[in-house]
Amino acid sequence: MTIVKWVTGLDHTKNPPKLLYPAFGEKLVGRPHDELHRAWQEAEDIVKACIRRNGFKFSGEYHQYGECGMPMFDDGSVLFCSWRHWGSIMAEAWDPDGAKGLDYMDFYMSGFVANDEIVVPKHETDFV
Repeated sequence: MTIVKWVTGLDHTKNPPKLLYPAFGEKLVGRPHDELHRAWQEAEDIVKACIRRNGFKFSGEYHQYGECGMPMFDDGSVLFCSWRHWGSIMAEAWDPDGAKGLDYMDFYMSGFVANDEIVVPKHETDFV
């Protein structure tokens, strides 16, 4: 599983992609919980590594509504999560051992990340 591009959340209201994680109460039929958990954990680890490599730093709000805020993988799935869960992903990416005391509250909402610290993909494929 690899990230192929970062996509815009609002685009998904008209043509929803395959979501890696159920959103808004969506039920996954035929996928055992353990399989879903493994896929989600693998995706999170890949996203955290990409965040660190590229210096990305943005809120859960931007993840859902900003341009190029959602990672899309080579199987066509998109990692989509709540603002708070995205905040947790960012906090774990930037403070994996908890030494800095970062948590989801530092990243979940725009305004919590200082404007001069925000780093986002400039276009869909602006990452390594």
